[in-house]
Amino acid sequence: PIPSGLIPFPVPGTLLTSSRGVYTVGSLIGDGQYGSVYECLGPFDQPYALKMLRPANKPYEKVKEEWALEMKRLDSFRHPNIVYIHDAFEENFLFYLALERCDTSLRGLMMERGALSPPLFSEIARQLLLALQYLHDNGLVHSDLHSGNVLLSQVNTWPIVKLTDFGVAHQLDGSHWFR
Repeated sequence: PIPSGLIPFPVPGTLLTSSRGVYTVGSLIGDGQYGSVYECLGPFDQPYALKMLRPANKPYEKVKEEWALEMKRLDSFRHPNIVYIHDAFEENFLFYLALERCDTSLRGLMMERGALSPPLFSEIARQLLLALQYLHDNGLVHSDLHSGNVLLSQVNTWPIVKLTDFGVAHQLDGSHWFR
């Protein structure tokens, strides 16, 4: 069945169930044109970033297709500098991706610290370029590269960079991805 009317988005405390277990939605940590990202505790009390694809007045089948496409991209491209997908599921006509939880985005770090030290800047750039080279070597262009889609962990010791949000990525040869 295709939904009609408004579908409520999750709020903190909402429980969502997938075949892998129950996710407890926390606070909103990111919001973009195509999705919202929530802090979340999943199975075995593990922290996740839970991305919900925003319908944005698109037909249900179109949103489902975009979700499946992003899920396949994240599952196909495994690299230390690409965010890891742990789960993907649908509940109440909304589509979710349970992703590796990082500490902050490059945007958030720059807002917090201002200019980055040359060694930190160089290491972030190096890891980001490794991820982009991997994608390009495998025929994919990210197409939405900005500081909000560059995630970071362990910034206070030595950063680990994770590229995220492959919703508008496309093939280098111009062909469609998995269609």
